[in-house]
Amino acid sequence: VKCVKADIIEGLPFEDESFDIVCSAFVVHGMKAKYRKILYREASRIARKKVIFHDYGRKLPSIPVLFIEILETFVGGDFFNFKKNGFSEMLDHFSSVAEKQITPSVSWYICEK
Repeated sequence: VKCVKADIIEGLPFEDESFDIVCSAFVVHGMKAKYRKILYREASRIARKKVIFHDYGRKLPSIPVLFIEILETFVGGDFFNFKKNGFSEMLDHFSSVAEKQITPSVSWYICEK
């Protein structure tokens, strides 16, 4: 496996439609909205078929949500705005988005080009 270090904000060193599927795990919620949009656009550019974002779901269970909110506030991510706007932001960049709940607090956002 060849490992490539790159910054998605600056653009990835891959040609258009280089990969059948592009995946991202627990990255999107930590990015500010303007950077999420770059991530969506760049992931869509390098994917042939689908992009899957593995991240917090829109509906979190009540018990661990306080812990998650405290943790995410501490680390300085954009968790609250992602929860509120992330799904609609994805719809702005993909033809369809389906949320598949994986655990009570985690979902896959399966995005079609």
